[in-house]
Amino acid sequence: MEMPLSFSLLGNVKGKKVLDAGCGTGISSKILAQKGAKVSGIEI
Repeated sequence: MEMPLSFSLLGNVKGKKVLDAGCGTGISSKILAQKGAKVSGIEI
């Protein structure tokens, strides 16, 4: 899966807690989790 520029701007997320607000189908959450982040998502 190709990573959008916005993810490369985040730098290393391994071990960090991330809130994906407005996560929709969770694609961003999945990518962040694969990079080692502890992700919580909420869809409003």
